[in-house]
Amino acid sequence: MKITLLIAPILLTMTACNTINSKKVALDYIDLSKQEQQNQLEQYWTLKKNIPPVYPVSAAANGKSGCVDVVFGINPEGKMEGYSIRSSYPKGVFDDAAVIAVSKWRWDPTQDNVAKKPVLTSVRLDFMLLKDANDAQFLANCPMAHS
Repeated sequence: MKITLLIAPILLTMTACNTINSKKVALDYIDLSKQEQQNQLEQYWTLKKNIPPVYPVSAAANGKSGCVDVVFGINPEGKMEGYSIRSSYPKGVFDDAAVIAVSKWRWDPTQDNVAKKPVLTSVRLDFMLLKDANDAQFLANCPMAHS
């Protein structure tokens, strides 16, 4: 009984410390995720490291082409933080490859962004096999793929 009374306050203290330390600070992102706002990203961040996505082996083996539109945040350290898939074709086939690639990208703040303001932006990554370059279904779901 005495041991339980001794251990209980210690566990409560440890739990309280863990709760305080695990709180995340919410970042106030500038939303530049709409298509018409893409050019505004250059006012805040410059892409310094761009890793291309790896074409999924199963998609290549099955002759699949597609695209993924990823919305994500660029945090004050110039790294991707959080994401959502706005659209993808075919659904789910290229999503992981797109997110893995973007998570490796790095940005530098511009001279106008000395405060390193975080932004919410988006990018569309195309995964295309030559034989699908004029495929109607691909073009319908991934418009402006070759503009």
